[in-house]
Amino acid sequence: AFDYQQILWQFLFVAVFVTGVAYYFYFDALSNLDTSISSMSFFIKPPLASFMCYLILHEEIKINTILGIVIIFAGVFISMKFGNSQK
Repeated sequence: AFDYQQILWQFLFVAVFVTGVAYYFYFDALSNLDTSISSMSFFIKPPLASFMCYLILHEEIKINTILGIVIIFAGVFISMKFGNSQK
């Protein structure tokens, strides 16, 4: 049987605390940085999640994941280095 009370607390923690803190930092970054730079944080989340799963859950990182991470970081780098920014 499920412990619905514990599941409810875990759901509320993820829904309110984790999501709320993430959005706070995202909108804080939007107000302090260029929009194109701060919005790139959405591209960084999947590699960060893979790395955290490796560290915390001891999940294996496969070659296709590593390749995807390299492509993401290359795209972010190219966009930051050579992208058009209006200043």
